[in-house]
Formats: sequence, C-alpha cells, structure tokens
Amino acid sequence: MAKLAVIGSGVVGSATGKGFIAKGHDVIFCDINPETLAKLKNQGHKVCSPILLEQETNIEAFFLAISTPTIDGKIKLDFLKSAVANLGEGTLKKNNDYCIVVIRSTVPPNTIEGSLIPLLEKYSGKKAGKDFGVCMNPEYLREGSNEEDFKNPWVITIGELDAKSGEILEKLYSPHECPIVHISIKEAEVQKYVHNLFNACKISFFNEMRMICETVKVDADKVFEL
Repeated sequence: MAKLAVIGSGVVGSATGKGFIAKGHDVIFCDINPETLAKLKNQGHKVCSPILLEQETNIEAFFLAISTPTIDGKIKLDFLKSAVANLGEGTLKKNNDYCIVVIRSTVPPNTIEGSLIPLLEKYSGKKAGKDFGVCMNPEYLREGSNEEDFKNPWVITIGELDAKSGEILEKLYSPHECPIVHISIKEAEVQKYVHNLFNACKISFFNEMRMICETVKVDADKVFEL
C-alpha cells in the first residue's frame, strides 16, 4: 500500500483518488475549494487544504489534476503553475524521501519539461530525476462515468521523465488489467490532445450521419448498430 496525494479533487482528481483507494492505497485529497473537500470528507475520505498538505509525510506520489481551461483561445495554466509552485515550496521541499509528481491535467506539449519541472526545482531546491520523479499520466475519463472508467481503463499511458519515475507509477497501476504504455513526457502531452481531437471528430461524424438518417427517414440507431 502506498500513500498518495491528489491535488485538485474535482471530477478527474476524485475519480483518480477513489480508484486508488479501491486498490488498497492510502489517499489524501487536497483542494482549494472547501465545498469539494467537505463533500469528499462526508464520503469518508481524508482531505486537507494545500497548506495542511505540508504536514503530511511519506507521500510516495502526488497526482495533480488541476483545471487548465481554454479562455479566449488560450490554455490557462495559471492554476496548475500555482499548485506546482506551492507543492515544490511546501511538501516536496520538506520530503526527505524520493517521490514522484504525476501530472493528470491536459497541458500543451513541453509544458511539463519547459515550465512545471523548472518550477518544482526552483521552489523545492531539488533536482528532477535525482531527488524526485515526474510523469505525465493522461486521463481518459468520461464525465458521466469517470469513476468506473478509472477502475476499468482500456489503456494506461505513462509519459516518464526517466525509467525510475515510470516504474514507480506502473507499480501503482499494476493491479489494473490493461496495457500500460511507456512513452516520453512530451509524447504523452501530445497524445492527450490527439485522443481528445479524435473523439471530437468521431462525435461530429456520427452527428452528421444521424442528421442524414433523419433526412432520408431511417432509424439512425439501427444503422449505427451494424
């Protein structure tokens, strides 16, 4: 059993944490939203604020599932960068044991190696790949079935800074019976966007086909079953 922390406990974060709890791990949920924490606490889970997370020890992996919304055509990374800086300056700096930082947020290519790792190193005074590991772990969760999707994944993608980082994350996921693919961090960042865009293309295609079926007066559901 490993001790894990989920930073950003919304849809993705809560599904991630609950999924690891179901596999026997000790998970603490962290969020800046008191309502989110209150809901998880009422469900019987361990919760804390970002400040209190600094008091936690022996955490083996930090999973960051911070929102990265698109505003005016640009991806807003402020929330994620702030969380990363706080993690580096607080818990990571005080942690004497090797641990891994796992990014679950959707981020543009080179965000982790170009921005987030430098922030972690700056505020913790430690070196990525030596004192702590880093992985990009894209999520493929549907909002309506996020918890079930985490428990029964079709694939797990691990974008690793180095082999040690990836091996630790794979060990956490080892009870899952699905392919586990190791690639570079940047490849994992790109893969998440490819996955999202491909799904959008499929949805658009089926919507157009449904409209055509309605125009020629046939049952689209029967057509899609074939």
